[in-house]
Amino acid sequence: MKPIFIKSSLIDRKYYLRRKLSSYLPENFPSVSENYYLWNCGIEGWQYCPNGKIKPTANWLEGIEDNPTTYIIEGILNPLSEKDKYKILQLIDRGLQQAQIIFIDSHVNLETEILSLVNIKEIPLPDYESLEKILTPLGHNHQFISDCLGLTYGEILENVDTQTTLETIHQLKRQKLSSKGLKIATSPDVPDIGGMDLLKADLAEIKDRFHPSANAIGLGPPKGVMLWGIPGTGKSLTAKLAAKMTGALLVQCDWNLLYGDSVAETLDNLDYMLNLVDILGKVILFLDEGEKALSGSLDGGVATKMTGKLLAWLQDHTTPVVLLMTINHLSLLPPEMFRRFEYIWFFNNDLHFGAMYDVFNLHLANKFSEWQPKCFTDEEWEELFFSYQGYTPAEIATAVKLVQSKIFSKLIDANLNQEQLIDALNNYPLDHPLDLYQQLLEMKQQVKAAINIPILQKQIAEISMNEAFARPVMGEDTSRFAKSQSLMETWS
Repeated sequence: MKPIFIKSSLIDRKYYLRRKLSSYLPENFPSVSENYYLWNCGIEGWQYCPNGKIKPTANWLEGIEDNPTTYIIEGILNPLSEKDKYKILQLIDRGLQQAQIIFIDSHVNLETEILSLVNIKEIPLPDYESLEKILTPLGHNHQFISDCLGLTYGEILENVDTQTTLETIHQLKRQKLSSKGLKIATSPDVPDIGGMDLLKADLAEIKDRFHPSANAIGLGPPKGVMLWGIPGTGKSLTAKLAAKMTGALLVQCDWNLLYGDSVAETLDNLDYMLNLVDILGKVILFLDEGEKALSGSLDGGVATKMTGKLLAWLQDHTTPVVLLMTINHLSLLPPEMFRRFEYIWFFNNDLHFGAMYDVFNLHLANKFSEWQPKCFTDEEWEELFFSYQGYTPAEIATAVKLVQSKIFSKLIDANLNQEQLIDALNNYPLDHPLDLYQQLLEMKQQVKAAINIPILQKQIAEISMNEAFARPVMGEDTSRFAKSQSLMETWS
């Protein structure tokens, strides 16, 4: 009988060894007998554990007999010492026929020579149906059960009773996700992405592919999409708006926080992330500046294993999860990554006048609630566009925010109460349109475009040389300003 190696968190292990998870785990998962022997690094000798009453212990190979008994060895696998590796090989060589040997630890870190000789199991994350079995008898509803997805069996059994609130679950989940390099991303601070008509058309198609009928004909959502361009061109905002458009949950991954104290722990953290998003339903898994995370795979080691695991998941998973990755440096990505991405979009910093009109209006409306496009004349708009040519959407947003800040400071000096102050700020574009316009023109001197920063010029040139590799996010200018831009470019 092959030894069984079980990967389990410490808190899950507690309930597994007390035989309280049996009804929730898969039918083929090894069960703990009512009476068993336990060894761990506590004290000398095996401990007999009737009815799951556990006492710690400290020498494990001696004392194992080939009889119908379960022996559980706890806490030696991460990392596995050379001494224990040879003990395991000795145990396998004995060819035990009746005894069930179970090794259990938070992470299973085995060398290739042992892997083929043993069975490896993992206590899975509970899905909705499993959580329903635990939580419905406690009086919890659908929303509560859904929000518990991502917690382990042990975490549920340890922390949830009939009085537990959603806020308690949210706090527990935030702490856990944060420790694993994950967070549920916030909503976008603007309602749209200005000027990116082709991108929005693609996102509308992707939204349709989340529909159950699309999956029924083999046309599910893309497994991966890539947003490529210099910082500030709207890539991160696009991730948030893509989640909003598709109705998917946006889960943001900090790749560096996946690294643990050992290779096994690191790979388990990645496994947890992928297993989590696979049970959450419609998800956009957001990896920002992905080349920084994955470029280390070119050097071998744990980064290579992580990239390989991510690629395998991208290839094999069938759940409605889309990996959305932003990159700034295309050349740093491993070549094998590209074919996993169905959409690769190029974000240009060279906005046409129609796109700039959309971007300015989005951010002005966000900062001044009474803003109206007619506050500026077409001539003023055109002068503004000409002044801000080469600016990214983020740089335009910064300029608008700084102008709002200056106006706010000026209004504070007027000794208004809070209600009057907010009202005066929101109505400023209607009451003082020319001053707002002049301040936006002057703010260009403080907010420098990336295209004018020497250290970024090489990166922008490299991106521009390869832009044909990807799909554009912005079509031709069809706004009323298109002709003016054409004339200005001719004159310049």
